[in-house]
Amino acid sequence: MDKLVLELLTLLRELLASHQRLLQIALMRQEAMRAFDVRRLTELLEREKAEMERLENVEKLRRILVEQMKLLLGRHTPTTISEIAKRVSEPHRGTLLALAAQIKSTVEQLERNNRINAKVSEAVV
Repeated sequence: MDKLVLELLTLLRELLASHQRLLQIALMRQEAMRAFDVRRLTELLEREKAEMERLENVEKLRRILVEQMKLLLGRHTPTTISEIAKRVSEPHRGTLLALAAQIKSTVEQLERNNRINAKVSEAVV
């Protein structure tokens, strides 16, 4: 189980980094929209597309890993990060919970900025 937890920690760190990069791209898109910089918007769209592909690949690996953990934990055990964290010792427990909280916060910020960007785009069009 320890090996799987270490792999999960690695994947969660990669997910967090990817979401943080997407958030930065969203913020840069806001600046480009303010400046009416179409070239920059096109460039950022390409960066966002590449980052989304990387994120999807990491997410697939995470789902596969969670399925492997489910076999160890039992089919009827929820395989949420908090449930997995309950079953591992420190420092892995704290690290799992901290990463999950950081990912959640970053995703919320990203969603908020994407909504803003969508509204601005709609207003311009």
